[in-house]
Amino acid sequence: MRCVNQDNRFQAEALADMMVRILRRRLALHDGVSPSRQDVARVFKTVDDADITLGIVDTLCEAARMPYPAAAALARTLASRTDPTSDGFVIHPEQADSDEDTLIVDMYVRLNAAAHGFDVETERTAIALRLHAEDGRQVGRDLTERVLVDIHDRCVSAG
Repeated sequence: MRCVNQDNRFQAEALADMMVRILRRRLALHDGVSPSRQDVARVFKTVDDADITLGIVDTLCEAARMPYPAAAALARTLASRTDPTSDGFVIHPEQADSDEDTLIVDMYVRLNAAAHGFDVETERTAIALRLHAEDGRQVGRDLTERVLVDIHDRCVSAG
């Protein structure tokens, strides 16, 4: 994430670290897996190779069918529903109904808002509008890949 100033950069980095720790803890507790950098790279490749007409939910559900348990669990979790009204970072087990309600979009919104000093709700509205625009599928793919890079960079296991 490109940041406007050092304070925003520090906040965004700390937020990313915290969200990835929560995500990894959830995957360990609920799915019994600990995704490695290679697992994140597998999800990234599947997203990158997916049909451009697919939205975020469909693309991540496709990635969740991989034969690699940790990568599949990561993709499935990123496609899960989140609660945008919550101040905390809450992961729900059920799949999101729309792209803007996914965990991965929530992560992107929070990180982008922190990095640039934006209001989270304003950023959430802006991203939702962009996801419904003519190039919304590409916007969704780009933000998905951006968050996957952030997750990849914070994976402690090199496998």
